[in-house]
Amino acid sequence: MQANVFETDIELSGTYKLESLPASPSMTVNAKRAVGGLDGRPILFDTTSGGTVEFQYDQDHSFFEESLDTPLDCLVSDLAHRFLLLSAQTQKEWPLATIEREIRKAYFQDTLTSVTNVADQAKAVLDDLREFLDENLHQAAPISPELVDEHTLSMIRKGVLETALGDEHDVQAAIIEGAFIRYVSTELLVSTPRHWPELILDGHFVAVPYVDVSASLQADSVAMVCDALRDTAWVVSEAGGGAFSKDQWWRLRFARALSSIRLLENWRK
Repeated sequence: MQANVFETDIELSGTYKLESLPASPSMTVNAKRAVGGLDGRPILFDTTSGGTVEFQYDQDHSFFEESLDTPLDCLVSDLAHRFLLLSAQTQKEWPLATIEREIRKAYFQDTLTSVTNVADQAKAVLDDLREFLDENLHQAAPISPELVDEHTLSMIRKGVLETALGDEHDVQAAIIEGAFIRYVSTELLVSTPRHWPELILDGHFVAVPYVDVSASLQADSVAMVCDALRDTAWVVSEAGGGAFSKDQWWRLRFARALSSIRLLENWRK
């Protein structure tokens, strides 16, 4: 019988400890990705002596293929149960959902869905885009002033006059030379892929294909990136993260925005 073949998962391997739980339980995890199957099982969580866990998973198993669950989710769930046992507490005192959240807070903060955390992620993506364009938009020069509406023009004028003590000539030069993006609103920022797709797509800012695909697919690529950016901008708006009432509609909108942020982060890897 052929032995299973594994690849070490560096992201999930390591020592996990929760100081917040009684007895401060700790486990060392050796995480491995199965290549070619795991004897028909999706995961294996095997505790050995010395506080060590062998965590193995088959990413191609239908368990993962037919759901949104990830190996990370499975590890967090099984670690939470193990930590509860080691702490000698009951689920009444420490519900597993609470322990799972403590593990994510300590080791996988990017998987948390708290409004504050997601808003920080959204702001980071938008700030990165603004910085990228501030450094690279000059490549698209000369830029037609007709692309700038009156409201945006007033924002650029205010920015140029306040930061560079420039005059109207400097305002027009900033537009034509592509040195104005730092002054514009988030609303205009998220529409920039429509104006300069060759500059932003194809791995320059996001790894979404544009130049080497058909015209119809180019339009789809641009729309996909703009939609994701618009969702991301919603999170940092008053209607999004700043909303006072978070009803069912808001929660569904937030879930979509979270997916868009993760898409953008994945496209940037």
